[in-house]
Amino acid sequence: MRKAAACALALIIGLMLVFPALATAESRKGKPSFTEEKEHGGEGQDRWVLNNSEISIWFQGKKPMLKVFGTGEDGNKSGYLLKMERLYETDAHGKETNYINLNAASFGWASSTVEENDELKLVVSGWDAFWNYADGVIPIPTIRFIFHINTTSAEVKFDVVVENWAWKSADPANATLSLKMLTVSDVATQSADNEASIGGKGYMRWEKNAQAANNNGTQDSLEVQAEIGDEGSGSHITLTFNGTGGYQTLSYDPTIGIYGTNWNLMMGIIVLSVAGVVAIVIYAMNKKKE
Repeated sequence: MRKAAACALALIIGLMLVFPALATAESRKGKPSFTEEKEHGGEGQDRWVLNNSEISIWFQGKKPMLKVFGTGEDGNKSGYLLKMERLYETDAHGKETNYINLNAASFGWASSTVEENDELKLVVSGWDAFWNYADGVIPIPTIRFIFHINTTSAEVKFDVVVENWAWKSADPANATLSLKMLTVSDVATQSADNEASIGGKGYMRWEKNAQAANNNGTQDSLEVQAEIGDEGSGSHITLTFNGTGGYQTLSYDPTIGIYGTNWNLMMGIIVLSVAGVVAIVIYAMNKKKE
């Protein structure tokens, strides 16, 4: 009798965990959205907000300084901050020859959205308003981050597109571009061959190859090398695109995400599963006694 009572109690607890989680998920279900908030929370900074039923991203200062957290949580207290810091060129000897500070005051950012069925595509484009033309012929480099968010996924894939980079190395074909990102106040550690855990709260995953489009219409594949190291109170994640340089356009698509969005649901399923196994064992034991 005691075993049967314990089994019944486990079933009740499991149902108590599962049903609210399912109800919450259903109530939050809907198309992803993008909004703009003015000086939210007394911070004195406007921001863009991209979210779905599982994941939310604040673009602090309306630029790619990303606060990533679970929808329904307090973004001021939970999640992690990922800052797109700088894009830079290195020559064949490892010397830095050119860079763009993605947080410079002169660097302007604009946003636009496109809805495709249950997916929302956010395009965040940036350019340096005070870029120094060389003899008036070099176009302004443009950097675009294109975020793809669907209805229920707890991760977001984003394209990194660099156009018209002004190569300064003596031998551009042997030069490389690198994208440096900072995890502010959270330490990043490599958790897989192509993934880093950010403070145990979420992750960044990178693909092994990027694509480069050349002026003559040909395309090359670039091998992506990741470097993770301590920086300040957090870490840096630097992605270097190795291969033939001097191209016109770089395209790449890493992913960011969060952990543990359905903790109650997962725990409820575990409890129900254990209770089910116990119930089967009790039933079998009682059958034997008969």
